[in-house]
Amino acid sequence: MRSVKNPFDKPPLTFLEQVDLLKSRGMRFKDFSRAKRYLSHLNYYRLSAYWLPFEKAHAPCAFKAGVEFNTILEHYIFDRELRLLVVDTVERIEVSLRTQWAYYLSHAYGPHAHLDKELHKLRDKNWDHKKNIKKLRKTVKKSKEKFIRHFEQYREEL
Repeated sequence: MRSVKNPFDKPPLTFLEQVDLLKSRGMRFKDFSRAKRYLSHLNYYRLSAYWLPFEKAHAPCAFKAGVEFNTILEHYIFDRELRLLVVDTVERIEVSLRTQWAYYLSHAYGPHAHLDKELHKLRDKNWDHKKNIKKLRKTVKKSKEKFIRHFEQYREEL
């Protein structure tokens, strides 16, 4: 019986061997120790997604002329920074929307509008108010948020 070679049965490479492999495939390096350091923190396969557009062939891998590791790294860093900016922006929008929602509900229906079963029935006939309030209380009890802990401590003192 003939043995079929599994393409995923590759031996692990040291970080320096990874740099050497990339170099043998045509990637250029200005600073080998810097490349080794980045590979040791970012992972070869994470970075591989960023060098795909710079390959002239994928199997076997060969890079287009003049491709530098620093270019790949700049693409990774740009993507990372963009992702962080997007997450930060989405978080700000989320907090603002929740603030406006809480402000409106508390002014229109009182500070405990979330406890008003009838108010929620207007929104959704299938709303299981008792179940959702129980879930909310469980979440609050498990929370480590300072403002929630402060509120809970204040409530206990009353």
